[in-house]
Amino acid sequence: MVTHTPFFLRDAATLDAIDAISAADDIVVYCGAGVSIDRTGLSWPMMIDGVFNEAKNRDRRNRERDHKTLELILNGIKDQPQRASIISQFFTEGRHLSARDFLTPKLQQVLYEDNGWSEGLLLRHLVRLAINGVLRVHSLTILTTNYDTYIEEEFDGVYERLVRTIAEVGGSQSVPGLEVCVADNDPLSTAWHSRITHEPHRTDAKVRLVYLHGRVPRAGGASEGTIVFDERSYSDTRAAVADHITETIRGRALLVLGASLTDGPLIEALGRTAQGAEGRFALVRPDLPQLDPSPVTEYTSHGAKHHVTEEDAKRILAYRGQHLGVKVLHPLGHSQTAQFVHELGIAIRLHRSTKKQYRAAKTDFSYERRLQRWANDWGSNHRAPGDAHQYLADALKNQIVTRIPEKDGENASLRLEVWVRMRPGTANRTLTLFANSTGPFLIEDHLLRREEISSTSTNASVCTLLMGKPQVNTLSDLRGEVPRPTRWTTFLSIPIYLHVRREISKRTFSGIVPTGVVTLCGQGESRLAERIEEDMTLEQIDDLKAAMIDAGRDLLRPLNWL
Repeated sequence: MVTHTPFFLRDAATLDAIDAISAADDIVVYCGAGVSIDRTGLSWPMMIDGVFNEAKNRDRRNRERDHKTLELILNGIKDQPQRASIISQFFTEGRHLSARDFLTPKLQQVLYEDNGWSEGLLLRHLVRLAINGVLRVHSLTILTTNYDTYIEEEFDGVYERLVRTIAEVGGSQSVPGLEVCVADNDPLSTAWHSRITHEPHRTDAKVRLVYLHGRVPRAGGASEGTIVFDERSYSDTRAAVADHITETIRGRALLVLGASLTDGPLIEALGRTAQGAEGRFALVRPDLPQLDPSPVTEYTSHGAKHHVTEEDAKRILAYRGQHLGVKVLHPLGHSQTAQFVHELGIAIRLHRSTKKQYRAAKTDFSYERRLQRWANDWGSNHRAPGDAHQYLADALKNQIVTRIPEKDGENASLRLEVWVRMRPGTANRTLTLFANSTGPFLIEDHLLRREEISSTSTNASVCTLLMGKPQVNTLSDLRGEVPRPTRWTTFLSIPIYLHVRREISKRTFSGIVPTGVVTLCGQGESRLAERIEEDMTLEQIDDLKAAMIDAGRDLLRPLNWL
């Protein structure tokens, strides 16, 4: 079992980062591929695979041998720009087809049409941080290496709601505008072009959004800038992109999200500006095995056995960050990255609107305080085991299975579960199976089944809590092997967040906390994964998700909050 240092619960490095950035007057957020994963579910290798599959499906006939050979070669290459170069050259050779014309329709399909139901909270929190933050600081800029326009779409939704509300009910609330900046279409040009897509309302403040690697909107729209996809486009644009990042981050607070600190132009810009840099932080997921110490790391010194700890690994890894003038933090999963952005937004508003400090005990609104308040209220005000079981049984029968199309009675092989963050704290990092639809747990709480919240977990609910977004998993996905015969083999899991509110200096503050997970389990004959991924429309899946979230919230919301 791997026990991780809690990322928010009294972790000084995390709290220091929130304090430093929230106190800055100029803030830059650098978004890597991990930010778009929140909406698309696509890693960089997966996106390249998607482009290849789209190109292959639209390619000329009688090229099956080449396609099979390509697939074999691409699977054996780990360097992603190299893989992209092969794809670009193969499918454009002899066709009088530019890289832009080749890539745009493929990326539009992969980024927008082939996904959509598994959304996290990172983009939502990022846009709200930008909108609320830029009204309170001097400037806020978002640099993104992603092609998609999901940040713009999220901004548009919030902007329109705010402007409409002001028009309907009045008031003097300000709404910042949005300035979009894209490089020139000529990859060798150093020019950048800006335009205002949303005019500021009752303020001069604008969020600046910079597309470093090109902008690809949904189908019907034209792409802009050089689409940086393969080795040639990386080489052509590297200097201009590095210069732009350098100019943007110099002397400003910096938060790097969804990037592994391997992108060449970013590293170059960090190096150029490292001397005397302060207030720069990167959230890097601990994919390195060194952050999961195991018995293999044991050693003997002076006749005694010792072992390398997670803190030892982080301390050594921090030297690279110091070399580049950035402090590296290691969230346990995507959910903690999203939560960090949410907490930063709260901290900026606290610091600028009330002069209160986020981490101060008197403020009483940090992540730890909010989570503890929910846990205390829920611990003494939740449904009895029998009531919880009956509620889930009724929800499964009347609200869940009615939303899943079936042909041969597959819905009879389903079970609904709710897992809870019972008594969370630095000494208890677990999820507890609180109730399910098949039978009540007539035992003491401390005897309920618990699973460690760990990056090495093979439990579907734990994995979903750490990912922070709905997921479908099979036992093979979770364990990386063909599972032994077992009853439940497929899981649709959704994290459950609840809002905690508090009045501070006559202002209402609201912050979310992750309270648990609701999971729909399927036996083999239920074909749950296949039906969700192949038979159901996005609208049907969203409807199912909403019903499951309602059930989860009803059980995880303290009864005294109703």
